[in-house]
Amino acid sequence: MANEDKVCLVNCRLFLPEEWIADPERCALAGIPRDKICYKTKPELALEMIEELDKQGIDYGWVGADALYGASYDFRKQLHLKGKKYVLDVHENQSVYLDKPTTYIPERVSQRGRKPSLSIINEKLWEARQYAGTLKECDWKQIQFRSGTKGKLRGKFHFHKVWIWQKGEAQPMEVVLIMRRVGKQIKFSLTNYTLEEATHEELAYKQGQRYFIESAFKEAKSELGLYDYQIRKYRAWYHHQALVMMAMHYILEKRMDLEDEQPLLSVRDVRLQMIEILRSNGVKLEKEILQMKIRHIKRAEDIVNRYQKILT
Repeated sequence: MANEDKVCLVNCRLFLPEEWIADPERCALAGIPRDKICYKTKPELALEMIEELDKQGIDYGWVGADALYGASYDFRKQLHLKGKKYVLDVHENQSVYLDKPTTYIPERVSQRGRKPSLSIINEKLWEARQYAGTLKECDWKQIQFRSGTKGKLRGKFHFHKVWIWQKGEAQPMEVVLIMRRVGKQIKFSLTNYTLEEATHEELAYKQGQRYFIESAFKEAKSELGLYDYQIRKYRAWYHHQALVMMAMHYILEKRMDLEDEQPLLSVRDVRLQMIEILRSNGVKLEKEILQMKIRHIKRAEDIVNRYQKILT
């Protein structure tokens, strides 16, 4: 869950590869419950977590995810059917229709074989990168889309209503293709927000928010031991993840409580102070706080310098 840089993990699932599912003895040794020994893709596990959040009454505005999930037609479709808004990254070769295609069932051309029953489309299919290559410089709009470690970040954006379709579906699905260009790199996303429901600035902001989720995972790995374990049992893995999430919640609470006093307080800052409290009962805490303030002064100077570069 994220609200700009206020991020915390609230759920998890252990992904079991197909080779594990095919080896019941291995699963039994790892203590995996029998009802959990079934293969599920990561998008399917993500949908389970979303359903669990809904049952718990946890409120959120939209779903964001990387291209592993955004590339899944079924994942996007299920979110849409559940009434969930999403902004999902996709690969540069994502297939889209630039104009609304018409589906139809072809006529039978021979008495042999079965009568056609699946819809087809004749309109031209584009790859997202192919469409991006047709754009002129004037087609891109510069937008400030999120905060960075050294100030506000800007990028050039393009938005276009497109349609996606999967063979066997009765009708194509209307979505918006979001493209963000920084240098020569282009980031592609799909959203089921319409261009009437959200402004360009809002869509740019929503696409940029996944950065904070990625940052939260990096901090959890480097500062809180998310991946630092030697675990052999199913239950132990979940216990470890729960402890890390509890630590993340504690640190987030501290950062929010001290936001006015210490706006640059980081996960690392809180961790280092906790170490000093546990190691020396707080005897050296003042020294660590002083070092933290020196770090914050340097970061603040970097932010000011970046703003000055943007203005000039």
